[in-house]
Amino acid sequence: MIDSDSLCSKIMEEIGFCGCGMPEDALSFIRGGLLLLKELRDNRLTGDAYDAWDEKSKAYFNGYGGYYFFYYWCDKQGLTEHGGSVPGWLDEKGEEFLIRLNEWHVLYESENS
Repeated sequence: MIDSDSLCSKIMEEIGFCGCGMPEDALSFIRGGLLLLKELRDNRLTGDAYDAWDEKSKAYFNGYGGYYFFYYWCDKQGLTEHGGSVPGWLDEKGEEFLIRLNEWHVLYESENS
């Protein structure tokens, strides 16, 4: 069975990041952003519900700069379908990547709790 450190290294390599610094925090941040995208698409948010989601997303990314940067990065990585505008939605690669991040997260939490 793979441990969280090995899986973390594998995922970081997959997205072209080195493992220096705080890779677990980076993966947690990416996971959180992808979960926001999944929430948007799965719930087909519109109107006030979309506005609330947008505010939650903006807070998560500490403003629109981080918000747009993350969604542009997702598009560049091929994790999202762009649609008419970012944020778009998770494509098959994005869904699979989120599954791996969730698997890593469960391992990490079980090893560090």
